Amino acid sequence: MKRGLRVARQEPIAIRYGEVLLEAGFRADLVVEDRVIVEIKSIESFAAVHKKQLMTYLRLSDKRLGLLINFNVVLIKDGITRVVNCLEEVRAQRRKVRKVIRLGFRVGFVVDGHEVG
Repeated sequence: MKRGLRVARQEPIAIRYGEVLLEAGFRADLVVEDRVIVEIKSIESFAAVHKKQLMTYLRLSDKRLGLLINFNVVLIKDGITRVVNCLEEVRAQRRKVRKVIRLGFRVGFVVDGHEVG
């Protein structure tokens, strides 16, 4: 493309479920630099299902960032929605924080001179 980025159109994304491999589980409209999935629409407005669809694509392809682009808008900037997949390492960090918070409440700690927990 113009800026030297690798862009694949209608990129088949393989899906593995246990021992079963689907070579073309779905086709992403665009995949930029093998890192960003771009789904292109021309609709009145995005529905929750559009974001969920892109999130599913991100999870199945093990990618972190996606863009939904709606060309049915006056200003293109109003038609772009960024979708981020919390990959497993981010989820693991969140679980650790929640565990520490729960443990803190069980053990008890002091906040502003008052024992909590």
